[in-house]
Amino acid sequence: MTPAPDNYKTVAEPPPAVTLTRAMLWHWWIVLASVVVCVAVAVGAALLRNPEYTATTKLAIAGIDISAPGALSGYATATESLAAGYSRTVTALAVAKPVSEETGITVKGVQEHVTATPIKESPVFRIEATSPDSDQAIALANLSARSLMRYAAKLNETRPDTDRLYDRYREALIDRKQAKQQLNAAREDAAERETPAAEEEVNVARAEVEAASLRADAIGQAYTLSVQGETSTRLIQVISPATSAVSDRRSTFIVYVVIGFVAGLLVGAALAFVRESRLSADSSY
Repeated sequence: MTPAPDNYKTVAEPPPAVTLTRAMLWHWWIVLASVVVCVAVAVGAALLRNPEYTATTKLAIAGIDISAPGALSGYATATESLAAGYSRTVTALAVAKPVSEETGITVKGVQEHVTATPIKESPVFRIEATSPDSDQAIALANLSARSLMRYAAKLNETRPDTDRLYDRYREALIDRKQAKQQLNAAREDAAERETPAAEEEVNVARAEVEAASLRADAIGQAYTLSVQGETSTRLIQVISPATSAVSDRRSTFIVYVVIGFVAGLLVGAALAFVRESRLSADSSY
């Protein structure tokens, strides 16, 4: 007797869904090869890159007569404020221009490669200079420190007594007021014209206000110290000149390797997923 035909068709079970984790485990050699290649490229780029050197000069607000009556009251606050104020002046034109003339670097180049940072709750601040050449970085840091000292002394060079500083402080306040008035006028003009030239005038006026405010604050602090018998024409002294520069080669090398590893991992995962997807699709036919 002939058996009855089977009217039901056998349906093959679909292959399991492709997941990134499974693809990376089954094709680990692709992931490993990608990581090795990307890390090798990163190492090569790090070794071929010219290192950047950083030199540091430390300065402090000094020349304070702490034996004068009342000198210690407000000493910490005043010197800390002066350190913060003068640290912001290191990129000013009056400071950067002499450095540019001595080094042959453009004023903009000096301003871009020199920074200053006050050390919190202290009269000390540091000047940091960067350059592809270690000697140039050291020179930039030390020359910027000397230029800043000359600039600070010039603010107090004529009559560093209380009356003279008070007169100069009043003049600085007037200059600041006039600069703010010019800024307000520039803003009103920019609101009416709404042109790039008008916006540039606002930026220039804003920079003048910042410069005038900094000068007024510096002279005001000097006047306060003078009232307490503390003012000196040499407010800033170098306590640690730059004698060497630190290379960023090691830190940059580590960053490049980490980036290479992550990039290799991502590329390898993507390639493994594509390959596993294709194999899964072929096996379903």
